[in-house]
Amino acid sequence: MIGRMSVMDHTGHREVVWDSKDRLSVEAAERVFNELKSEGKLLYRAEPGSDDGQLLRRFDPTAQEIVVSPRNVGG
Repeated sequence: MIGRMSVMDHTGHREVVWDSKDRLSVEAAERVFNELKSEGKLLYRAEPGSDDGQLLRRFDPTAQEIVVSPRNVGG
């Protein structure tokens, strides 16, 4: 299964893609996930056809799509 991580930040939009059957691509995507999480980004598992997302605390290589967004600040 192919997974995709959509990263939205000040540079625009980029995608990280992995194949759950390919250990190296999973490890590379997990590194990116962990880097983004350590920067304070919010990472959600998105389900196709649903408006709801599940906040992820750990990388899930079985996710079809992970959406990454900056943390909202202000008030």
